Amino acid sequence: MNLYRDIIISHYKHPKNRGKLEHFTHSAFKANPTCGDEIEMQILLENDQISDIKFHGKGCAISQAACSLMTDYLIGEPVSTAKELTYQDIVEMLGGGPISPARVKCAKLGLDVLSAALK
Repeated sequence: MNLYRDIIISHYKHPKNRGKLEHFTHSAFKANPTCGDEIEMQILLENDQISDIKFHGKGCAISQAACSLMTDYLIGEPVSTAKELTYQDIVEMLGGGPISPARVKCAKLGLDVLSAALK
């Protein structure tokens, strides 16, 4: 196995920040109808900082691993950091390996949900 695949499989099997928050200030839900991935994200902002973030839903290994890595990175970060995240940042979190054109929407879904929640 290569690093790219190992990271995805690890975060898919053992996702971080998976679940629901009892108290949150922001949330959003999005689905990718072409593949069936669905993600709901809940965020607790305190003093313009992400003090907690959780996601739940269903999806392929790439969409779930991307959410796990992204949410883990964002805890404790200012909202500005979350708003500046790009698709390329997500690709780097996933190990920097190539993502096929059919899987770009999968890798980007969590970022899209994050953006919707913070609007």
